[in-house]
Amino acid sequence: MSAQAVDPGSLTPPGPALELHGPAYEWALWGTTVRLVTADPAALRSAKRLVDDVLAHVELAAGPHGEADRLPSGRWVTTSATLTALVAAGLERGLVGGLEVVVDQRLVRVAPGATLDVGVVARAWGADRCAEVVATQLDVACLVSIGGDIATAGPDGSGAELGWEVLVQHADGGPAALVAVPTGLALATAAGVDGDPWSAATVVAPDAVAARGLATGLVRGRVRDADGWPARLVPPGPGAPVLVGDWPEGAEL
Repeated sequence: MSAQAVDPGSLTPPGPALELHGPAYEWALWGTTVRLVTADPAALRSAKRLVDDVLAHVELAAGPHGEADRLPSGRWVTTSATLTALVAAGLERGLVGGLEVVVDQRLVRVAPGATLDVGVVARAWGADRCAEVVATQLDVACLVSIGGDIATAGPDGSGAELGWEVLVQHADGGPAALVAVPTGLALATAAGVDGDPWSAATVVAPDAVAARGLATGLVRGRVRDADGWPARLVPPGPGAPVLVGDWPEGAEL
């Protein structure tokens, strides 16, 4: 994933020449790959420290044997700020269920007999939060990818013209596209299972949690559109991807 100049606010195929190549760190976490890219090479090391700190808090809240796994069911429990934010984001986008939440008081109640699974929303929320923290504290445009959840952010008043080249491909050998995502937008890809109407759905949205929720709803057939945001739907079996909204036709490889 690299950076390039694009028309702000639009999703486009990448240009013929990429002049701003962001340096990157890449490492394994949570059974997937985390990738961090900064527009300024000098900011990468500091950005990595900030990302590590954010993801450590997400791990404590949502990782194996973490806070979410230890929540008792059937009663109100005071939770950490990170877990409360994860639950609230997941509820808003239909990524968790069986809960009641009072965000202001950091109280969560798991339905009797139910368990809390915030694994799906944790990656998307983590990408969003990491990008926000890096952009705010270091005044630099950045991209954070955790598996299929990609968030970008830049400092206020600058960097909006900077886009990020992203390869979209849900499986090796499957149909692929290359798009330039403007700074400030996010992208998520959800894979389908047997019986789903689509084998994969990719959505560009204001944040990774929103993109993940829309992509999951599309691939499962729970929603029919992406709320006006660009989307790419891969059918099961042979057939060209279906492009929704402003997803660029010239992006297919």
